[in-house]
Amino acid sequence: MSPPAKFAFFVIYAANRCLISKILLSTSWIPSSVTTLGNSSNGAVFDDCHSLRTIISLRATVPTAGDNNTFRQVPSDCMVYVPEGSVDAYRAAARWSDFGARIVNGLESPAYISAAPQQAIDALAGLKNTIAELEDEISDLKADKVALNTTIEGLEEEISDLEGEIDDLNDIVSAKDIEIAGLSHKNMYSFLQFQKIFSFLDNFF
Repeated sequence: MSPPAKFAFFVIYAANRCLISKILLSTSWIPSSVTTLGNSSNGAVFDDCHSLRTIISLRATVPTAGDNNTFRQVPSDCMVYVPEGSVDAYRAAARWSDFGARIVNGLESPAYISAAPQQAIDALAGLKNTIAELEDEISDLKADKVALNTTIEGLEEEISDLEGEIDDLNDIVSAKDIEIAGLSHKNMYSFLQFQKIFSFLDNFF
């Protein structure tokens, strides 16, 4: 990603060849891929940056400042904006510590927010991926719900059939109960008849 056109920007590894640009530089943007700012032997990056008022670093891990000339002649009012959560690390790092309290959370700077949207873009991309994954899960759950509803409907039909069979069996049992009751009554009548016969015979003999 390139920095906005409104910011003067120089190529860090060629800083020693850009003296005029360095003198006029007011705002510098350090990409998150930069790990070191060089030293006097290969061009101290911010040496002689007399007009520098803002340094915007996108790197959460503090880039190594090569030697004492890295920030030589940088104005005392230059602000350093760094990623959220990295302020203390920058303030404690060699050479960076010279900025002290002027190293602040980048989210406090409109310039940082406009110059460093890549972190937000990456976070947004991650959220979009998460949303896509959740949508896939929701789609799978909906499919599972349809399958479960189909299974439930099938089970309800089976339950209905079983309840019908139970009703039929209850009807059969009721019929058998009536039949048994009739047989019992008949047997009792026959038993009483036999008792009468035996009583008559006993009296006769």
